[in-house]
Amino acid sequence: SYGVKKGIIASLKIIWYYAKDNGYLGDKPGEDPTKDINLKKPEESKSLGSIHNDGQYQPEEIDRIISACKNLSEQYPFQAESLLFMTYSGQRREQILKLKLKDIKIITYKGEPRKVAEFPASITKKGKKDYVIVTEDIQKVLDQIDKIKERPGYEKYKFVPWLFPSVRADKKRLLEPGYQQSDYTRTKDNKYCWTAVKELAVVGGARKVLRKYYNTGAFEEVGDEATKLSGNEIRTLEKHYFKQQLSKVISNADRVAKVLFKKVG
Repeated sequence: SYGVKKGIIASLKIIWYYAKDNGYLGDKPGEDPTKDINLKKPEESKSLGSIHNDGQYQPEEIDRIISACKNLSEQYPFQAESLLFMTYSGQRREQILKLKLKDIKIITYKGEPRKVAEFPASITKKGKKDYVIVTEDIQKVLDQIDKIKERPGYEKYKFVPWLFPSVRADKKRLLEPGYQQSDYTRTKDNKYCWTAVKELAVVGGARKVLRKYYNTGAFEEVGDEATKLSGNEIRTLEKHYFKQQLSKVISNADRVAKVLFKKVG
């Protein structure tokens, strides 16, 4: 592949200059033997992962991804749940992994409490607060996170503020003030779990395509109203008592979830 060839040339270049500088090539070492090699970068990657970089998952592939995440929860606790959250919400991985338990807020919907996930401005790409309705599927993810914390050896994670704690954190220090709230105790990436998920689900592609699947599906289902499924409008609608509009946002979120994820419970 292009990347492998590029790495080989770089290695040869380093070896040659090292030999030259240390006199191993004599008084007339000549010129860098790689200087005239010009690799042509392919216009399209041929790797399995690249197949979906500019494409989109099909519903049956999403079904398999969801099933794989659930099956891998034991092996990749919290990482698997973060991937499910990504799938069900269409949000960026970087934002999701910085969510804290306190970011799951309660609003009132038809006289009943309803949860939303609030993304502080400090963790969003646009630097503005963002909100996502907690649908039935997302609630199942939150419930699973609570169940993980009941497993033997995981009880201390109940005191970690992050929604997706890191199993690589020093468990002996999880109750230590300062360390408990630090970045050391949160999951910073879910790439290893994603690799396992792709293998089990027999799919290619990058994690960003999960977001594309949700956003494209939402637009197809509710049209321009899809833009209101997340964003600072949700809290604003509640604050100003525009109940009818808030009701529409929530009902659309539930509607999209049922259409996009109807096969896998």
